[in-house]
Amino acid sequence: MKIRLGWFILLCFFGYSSSLLIAQASPSSHSSFNFTAIDDYIMSQIQSDHIPGLALGIVQGKNILHLHGFGSADSTGRPVTPTTPFIMGSISKSFTALATMQLVEQGRLALDTPVNHYLPWFNVGHSPDSNNITIRNLLNQISGIPTYAGGKSLAGNGNETIEQRVRELSSAQLTAPVGKTFQYSEDNYIVLGLIIQVVSGQTYGQYIQDHIFAPLDMRHSFVSQTEAQRNGMATGHLWWFGVPFPANNPYPSDALPASFVISSVEDMTHYLIAQINDGIYGNTSILSPGGIAELHQPVASIGTGDSYAMGWVVGTRHGQQVLWHGGDVSNFHGDMVILPEKKLGLIILDNANNALIQLQELGKIGRIAAGVTSMLLGLQPSDDVLSIHTFYLIFDIIAVLLLALQIWSLIGISRKWNIETRLRSQKSMRISFLTVLPLFWELFFPFSILIALFIVLRSFELPLSLLFLYSPDFSCWLALLLLVCIGTGILRFILISRLHKLRANSYNLAS
Repeated sequence: MKIRLGWFILLCFFGYSSSLLIAQASPSSHSSFNFTAIDDYIMSQIQSDHIPGLALGIVQGKNILHLHGFGSADSTGRPVTPTTPFIMGSISKSFTALATMQLVEQGRLALDTPVNHYLPWFNVGHSPDSNNITIRNLLNQISGIPTYAGGKSLAGNGNETIEQRVRELSSAQLTAPVGKTFQYSEDNYIVLGLIIQVVSGQTYGQYIQDHIFAPLDMRHSFVSQTEAQRNGMATGHLWWFGVPFPANNPYPSDALPASFVISSVEDMTHYLIAQINDGIYGNTSILSPGGIAELHQPVASIGTGDSYAMGWVVGTRHGQQVLWHGGDVSNFHGDMVILPEKKLGLIILDNANNALIQLQELGKIGRIAAGVTSMLLGLQPSDDVLSIHTFYLIFDIIAVLLLALQIWSLIGISRKWNIETRLRSQKSMRISFLTVLPLFWELFFPFSILIALFIVLRSFELPLSLLFLYSPDFSCWLALLLLVCIGTGILRFILISRLHKLRANSYNLAS
């Protein structure tokens, strides 16, 4: 889940260019919406927050009302257009849920049949309880598979297959009773992706292309990063202290069913139209009305007033029911939102991210998407989370101050190093509580952080590289701060030891 870096990073300014495409809309279908105001709002947000590129699509009923690209797709300045592909993050889960329900309607899957009926070797931590996990449990994120288990796939390099990723669950542990507790996990949907492969006889990617992309005329959607890049995919960016830098991070294909489907906002408007209209886009039906209703049925409370359905989150905003899902990978972000009562839908995709921003927006519709939703309802955008600009302004100030204070402390210690001279000129210099107290911050605090970090990563089987992949600015700053703290603490400890020794010797001579 916005600011320029404090005092020592020059701001990067981006020239934004945009292209506009409006299709399949009659004048009466969009006359009540002020798309100029919406575009101005988005432009102000991406300029303020330093978002390199963003694309917007809005639909109502069976019509595409508005498509617009903002900013740059890559460092060459190539403009974002409605057909520019983006990695969509967890929006991908709704594709996996739709594919699963298609196979249910074909009679090839059953929602309440255990997973090991389709994958006989399947187990989680060799627990007999994993035999009770059903397809429905996976879709609703109530399988008992813990949230952190999916983190391993996000740090992958793309060399594993979906089956290899699922087989690795034998080393994980169920952390809640099957079917009882919501625990958002990438692995729930990676398992579903493998089941789709086994039941359909196709790879997951080929199934999505044949049964979702093709019937919905999604011509700028991909299940391969290489293919997407050949067709103009945007370059992802990572915010470093509020300034975006290009980041061509690994594309873990084993996590494709959970987070790595690639699409454009134009294609996603086709997808939203089908979701709004009982599975129908144009003259094509991709799922029955009952199947769509099952996908959108809220089941598991996620603890924020919303509930998880099947690849969708269901809640209420401004007195209106809302279906939504966010999407985050290390260097891309997206939001899709449906207002069923208004038959309105919107999709926003952008090419920058950072785990710090993801955390502050956790469990919420992305701030810009929430603002556009409000405007479509005739309301003013009201932020319930900090803007990227404000968040990073606060973070940068705190980061700079803490590091500056610690460096100043290090300089102060180095000035006191010639202790014999200072002992002769400063009789008042003595070991005191105030002399020793800084050691708590300089040694105990950093080692406590390192031990806690080691325990957490080891317990969750997460690699340290995941922190640097998803939040390199925070990770590098923390590493530097801890090193300076430890270095200062070691010098202070040596200084106090020397002081104690010299004073003891001085006392003995005086005696």
